[in-house]
Amino acid sequence: MKKIFKTIALFSSLLLSSCTSDYLEGESYSFPPFSYSNEEPIPQETYDFSHEDGLALDGTYKKEYGQSVYRLYHRNDESSPFYSDLYVYYGKRGVHIYVSVKDNIVNYVPQKAVYYNSSVEIFINDISKNYIDNNAVQWRVAAGGKATKLCGVRYRSTWTASQFDGSFATYVDGEINANGAKGYGVETFTPYYELGIEEENASKLEGLNIYLAMNRVPTTSTDQNLTFRQRTYKTLSFQATPTTWVPVYKNEDLSGKNGFPTSEFYGRCHTIDTSLGFHFEKEGEMERGSLNKTIAVNYAMVKEGYDPLHYYYECRIKNVTGASSAKIGLFTYLSGNRFTLYLEKGNKARAGLVQRNSTNDSWNWNVGEGESYINSFSDPNSLDLIDGEEGAKLALYRQRNLFAFFVNDELYYATDDLSIGEKTFVAPQKVLLNHSQSEIEDIYEDAFVGIYSYSAQAEFLGYGIYSGEAADAQIATLLNK
Repeated sequence: MKKIFKTIALFSSLLLSSCTSDYLEGESYSFPPFSYSNEEPIPQETYDFSHEDGLALDGTYKKEYGQSVYRLYHRNDESSPFYSDLYVYYGKRGVHIYVSVKDNIVNYVPQKAVYYNSSVEIFINDISKNYIDNNAVQWRVAAGGKATKLCGVRYRSTWTASQFDGSFATYVDGEINANGAKGYGVETFTPYYELGIEEENASKLEGLNIYLAMNRVPTTSTDQNLTFRQRTYKTLSFQATPTTWVPVYKNEDLSGKNGFPTSEFYGRCHTIDTSLGFHFEKEGEMERGSLNKTIAVNYAMVKEGYDPLHYYYECRIKNVTGASSAKIGLFTYLSGNRFTLYLEKGNKARAGLVQRNSTNDSWNWNVGEGESYINSFSDPNSLDLIDGEEGAKLALYRQRNLFAFFVNDELYYATDDLSIGEKTFVAPQKVLLNHSQSEIEDIYEDAFVGIYSYSAQAEFLGYGIYSGEAADAQIATLLNK
């Protein structure tokens, strides 16, 4: 090691000698004249959004916002005194969003990440898109004036820290880190070009999809190591699926209005609309319907009226059409487990069950037997399974960690044997539950249910959904046949 050092030192000495050999004995050297002028600075008003459309960005309400578009209650409990109101105003160059939060504690410790403080998250996307990409933006803003920005990542269903033009402001009504506050306000301005919308097309903008989340910290502690967090967002919504957000359309006065469908279903079919590609109508006590649009993936979720931990959901389907191997059926959706019980029409007419979890990007239609994901299916049936006058009846049942799947009133698959009353029914084929829903004590994750289509159209001859004892009664009737 010493030899190497000596060699480097000798080389450096020779190099310095060669550089100075022409200017020894007190000689001097003058550099030629050199000058440089800075470019003209970017005009401050280009990125100064503090007074866009004459609205002072200060974290407070202005009359231009009009009525609240959407109210988000803490833990989605409408009796809670803690909630957030969302307001929107469509400006000339961008969208103004104001969130008014009612809370008796406004916790802020600047050393902590934004979402570990009293804060809100605002996701914004062009209403004409049913996916996120780098033109979908997310604001995370803490009540104390700290913020982070993120952009969507297409095909990955995720968000990444990024930078985009825009400004924000906050206002606290009360004392920080003390009981007795009234709440706080968060105001943002996002230019349209960051959403992929050209300014000249802004006047034609129909609206935006917006997802609001509220982080409540129910403590006055200033301990920077305390990372307690209670995050609330709209039920039946996913932050990477903008068609499940709140569609905010533009009023004539440029304020926002809630465009969420009032029907019993909502989901994805190009964009949010009242039919969602699925058309339903009442016939007696049952809903009838049809899927009248075909894209790669369609779904419609049941909005309410069932216990997400204990339910029975059935639907009869017939006249399945579509591309080769088109599939359509029922699904139950959790973040850790996603099951689809489907009918397939093509070279094979069959019923099947496919599963995925939250870490993989697609359904495992062709996974082999014994793998960690399933794609179990019945032997090919006659086309009467789908084309008969009565169609095929599919049903899902959940009781916490137990999931069961029925085809034409027969139990095909279950995660475990079923105990109904004093009887136990053996599952014909057990399904691996990739992720337990009760890993932490006795806490279970809510499940969403609905109709899923993969490049298929069909008629739905009615659906029914039951909760608790009524769900068990439906199962008992089927199993005791």
